Amino acid sequence: MKSLALVILAVLAAASIAFAHPGGRDAYGGHYDSSTGEYHVHEGPLEGRKYKSQENMIKVLQGTKGGPAIIKRAEQGQKAGAASQKPTTQKNAKDDPSVTEILKGILDGGKK
Repeated sequence: MKSLALVILAVLAAASIAFAHPGGRDAYGGHYDSSTGEYHVHEGPLEGRKYKSQENMIKVLQGTKGGPAIIKRAEQGQKAGAASQKPTTQKNAKDDPSVTEILKGILDGGKK
């Protein structure tokens, strides 16, 4: 049983490293990071920069080379996909169970 727990712990640790930075990218190449409370950009002319909000980033993006085209494509994509997309809610990282909690549940056989 202990070896199974160690294997599970190793898998969960590897998964947490691989997914240490949750959140898909939006049409602007960035996303809101709930752990820092900031919007940050992963691609494009503002790659690596952080902003208080997506709106602040868009204001800066307007003044960059290629920025207006990125904004236009993003807005067109939002209009085209608006009917097919479900509303999303921002998930707080604190809502996710920790590896320790998951392992305790496994080792306890789901008993609390």
